[in-house]
Amino acid sequence: MIKHTIIFIVVLAAVWIILTETISVLTISVGFLVGAASIIFWYRSLPTEPKPQVKIRGLILYPFYLIIQIYIAGFAAIKLVIFGAKTETVVVKTRITCRALRVVLANSVTLIPGSVSIGLTEDKLSVIWLRDKSAPLATEEEASRALISGLEKVLLRAQK
Repeated sequence: MIKHTIIFIVVLAAVWIILTETISVLTISVGFLVGAASIIFWYRSLPTEPKPQVKIRGLILYPFYLIIQIYIAGFAAIKLVIFGAKTETVVVKTRITCRALRVVLANSVTLIPGSVSIGLTEDKLSVIWLRDKSAPLATEEEASRALISGLEKVLLRAQK
């Protein structure tokens, strides 16, 4: 626990130094103080699992995959907006059992243009998404395939 806390503080301090684009004693000190304060706030205020069931190695490529999906969905959303779209609320079931990864999935769906996560329960994710105005209502399977199947597949590799 102490080792992880120190690693988090060092990483946050490094991010602070990169964002401020200066290296000085003051910048480094403030980075460590802000990092430590953030970690203290996190441990005291935010709900966490005792030990998240996540393999960090499985998450290394996820941000790159997500960025690609954001761009692909962005072009699809532009097409939908130009040629006519309707909104539809769907509930999709996820196979991810780790709470932290389900939250990552829900946030990822919100980042993708044309979709917004509005609810997350143990195994279901509620999403508002843009669809072609002439398309019939989507079944849960179609929505799952279109919205979360790729993201879920990558996140399942990171689940213990």
